[in-house]
Amino acid sequence: FYALEGGLASPGASTAATGADPNIDATTWWTQTVGNPALYPPPPPNTPLTAGRTYFQQGLAAQGYGFVPTFENDTNNVSGKVGVDWKASDGVLAYASISQGYRGVAFNGQAYNDNSELTFADPEKLTSYEIGLKTQLWERRAVFNAAAFHYDYKNQQFLDAFTLPGGLGTGFRTTNAPKSRVDGAEFEFRAKATPDLEIGSSLGLMHSKYVELTLHSGQFVDTAHTIPRICCVGNRLIQAPDYNASLDVDWRFAHLAVGDLRLFVDGNYYGKQYFDAFNTERDAQGAYGVANARLSLESTGKRGYAIGAWIKNLTNRQYLAYALNQGDADTGALGFDYALVGEPRTYGIDATVRF
Repeated sequence: FYALEGGLASPGASTAATGADPNIDATTWWTQTVGNPALYPPPPPNTPLTAGRTYFQQGLAAQGYGFVPTFENDTNNVSGKVGVDWKASDGVLAYASISQGYRGVAFNGQAYNDNSELTFADPEKLTSYEIGLKTQLWERRAVFNAAAFHYDYKNQQFLDAFTLPGGLGTGFRTTNAPKSRVDGAEFEFRAKATPDLEIGSSLGLMHSKYVELTLHSGQFVDTAHTIPRICCVGNRLIQAPDYNASLDVDWRFAHLAVGDLRLFVDGNYYGKQYFDAFNTERDAQGAYGVANARLSLESTGKRGYAIGAWIKNLTNRQYLAYALNQGDADTGALGFDYALVGEPRTYGIDATVRF
């Protein structure tokens, strides 16, 4: 196991265990106690093999037994966007654009277990092509928007799980997918059906895939080394469902002397999604939907109050918010996977005062 403890070192504070004196104000120092001696350099002479050991580090400037990574990468970039708008008529706007996005280098902040986790991911670049339509209908009581897009990623960043040296559990490293691609479309419709009723909806369609990506080449999924790992050209991107949809209704159903009674109901539906580049089926989350509701009493005017009762995940739908493959031979060989379940049904009340 490991435990991190830390605090601010005062000017002139000494660290006898390392013979170092930071002598720097507001410098964060911490100790890392490691319970597995096989993962780290040998301890001082006569230290029992079963004893935990303490290492002192200041950021990445290691003290004592620490490891000093020597990574460098250029984060300079120039991005641009070009687009054209066409107002076809009053309430109708068409547009097209080509733009570039950039994300700088990423360092693995979860490098707790082994030096092999100390990794940089190269800068990520995105070229986006989009065409769309924005409209206002029914004397501006409704809007309808539509867009189609194509994304070309270069060196898309993500976190990869692997088996630590010696088969000592799961490690993590930042890495890049050389090329990946997303094609999709989005639609939105919102209307004020009556002065007291507003309805909104959206639909998203998406097809994603890794165009160039090879992970864990020459490794095996099973401990018997009979199933080779083949990954990942053609696989879907992480947490990229093929479709998603939403619907919401905002209804002011009663006007009282003390205020208005309102009911707001919304729901979201998501297609199947994977949580790793391997597209591990046993950890995938199938299509699911979640609905929420809120009933409130709201006074009118800029100053006033609102009292509400709400419930989230009305049907108590069980789903995975995240999962991590740790059971395969090349992802930790732990015999189990990690999963984070979504928020169950929750409910409560709230009050707001405007002044």
